Order: sequence, then structure tokens, then C-alpha cells
Amino acid sequence: MSEHTKEPWKIGYSPDQCITVIGTRSDLAWVFNPAAGLKDTSRSHAEDEANARRIVACVNACQGLDTGDLEATGLVSAVGYQLIDLAKQRDRLLAALETLLEHEGTVDHTGIGDFPSMALHAARSQALEVIASVKNK
Repeated sequence: MSEHTKEPWKIGYSPDQCITVIGTRSDLAWVFNPAAGLKDTSRSHAEDEANARRIVACVNACQGLDTGDLEATGLVSAVGYQLIDLAKQRDRLLAALETLLEHEGTVDHTGIGDFPSMALHAARSQALEVIASVKNK
């Protein structure tokens, strides 16, 4: 299945408004009733415009949410998945920061001097890895 047109979408105006891909402007929402043909007299222009505005607002509000999740579980569940992922990211960042602070300032004493501890190096590496993984999402 192909990916939908990327957000943001806009409202388009045309005498033959419908939700479809028209040329290269697949980011526009066009509204009409296919059963009534290109000229749908069952709705006013204001209602068609309101429908287009609602479609565009919904599509743009769902930016970043998986279409399959939306279809299967609805908006609340799809957003819930994102919140769970954000909570996991927060927990990983917090753990890395706490470990880093725990080892900050620790040194290993050697015969040639004091050096930042291996635990501190490991904590810094862990923090950098977690930061990189969050940035790549």
C-alpha cells in the first residue's frame, strides 16, 4: 500500500470539488458527492467548504500517526502509542542522566595520575547513545 500524501494538507477550491488526487496537487482536499456527479446540489457551498476544512484539520491533526493504527484502534489509541513511546524515551534519558550524574567527578587513581573513571566514560557513552536514539526517531 502506498503512503498517503504528507501533511500539511490545504483546502482547494474548484467547481468540481472532490477528495481525490488532481494532477500533482494531492495535498488538497476537494469535496463532492460522487453519486450526484460533479454538481452536488444536496449541499451548499458553505457545507462543502466546512467538510473540506474538517478533513484537512483531521489529516493535519493526525500527522505522524500510523494510518493502520488509526483504522484499527482509533485516534485515542494511536496517540496512546505515541505517548507510551515518549514515556519510554523519557525513562531512558532520565536513567542515562542519573547514571552520568552518579559518576560525574569520579576518578581512577593510577600510577601516573588521576583520570576520569571508566564508569564515567561508560555513563557518558550511554548518555550519548540514548540521545542519538531519541534524535533519530
